[in-house]
Amino acid sequence: MAKSNNQQGAEPQEHQNNAEAFINSNQKMFITAIAVIIIVIGAGVAYNNLYRNPRIKKANNALFQGQKYFEQQQWSQALQGDSIAYQGFLSIANHYSGTDAANLAHAYAGICYKQLGDNNKAIEEFNQFEAEDDLASAAIVSSAATCYADAGQPEKAANMLVDVAKKADANSLSPIFLKQAGELYISVKEYDKALTAFQIIKDKYAATYVGMNIDKYIEQAKLQK
Repeated sequence: MAKSNNQQGAEPQEHQNNAEAFINSNQKMFITAIAVIIIVIGAGVAYNNLYRNPRIKKANNALFQGQKYFEQQQWSQALQGDSIAYQGFLSIANHYSGTDAANLAHAYAGICYKQLGDNNKAIEEFNQFEAEDDLASAAIVSSAATCYADAGQPEKAANMLVDVAKKADANSLSPIFLKQAGELYISVKEYDKALTAFQIIKDKYAATYVGMNIDKYIEQAKLQK
């Protein structure tokens, strides 16, 4: 019995010794692991403070300068920059990629190209813009659709407008997009598609300004058909 008690007393001591031995033998590994964690945390803080945040600030400042040219409808300067300090929407989108300012710069650049008559480049910029807000996304898609129409692809433009109208489902925008789509369909003699677009306005957006006047467009489409 005494031997049994001695064995029971020895077991905790043995476990403790084994634990200490394990810790001692792996101490370097533990220290390395802790050091790595500290380095990772420190690197994250340094990245935000020394790189990310200043970069965002610079991008926002550059975008603000471009917005001034944009508001003055100086499309080329807004797009390409000036000879003083402003670098242009294209440069902002390239040098500050990943920031909100760069994302907006793509949208601004698309509008500038559209105003300058370069629909293909406008479409390229619009396609790189990512909008989290559905209404903002709808506005950009409609601008891109206008570029396709101007570039000789009216049916593609109309299809885009119908899709974005359904996605936005907003009284302020959807009936306008659907009416534009219907008119584009008529231009390529797709009268049934035009009537479908107009009928959606009548069914869903009758109380809007466009909806109140949609009957005459429906009748015109039927006569042309």
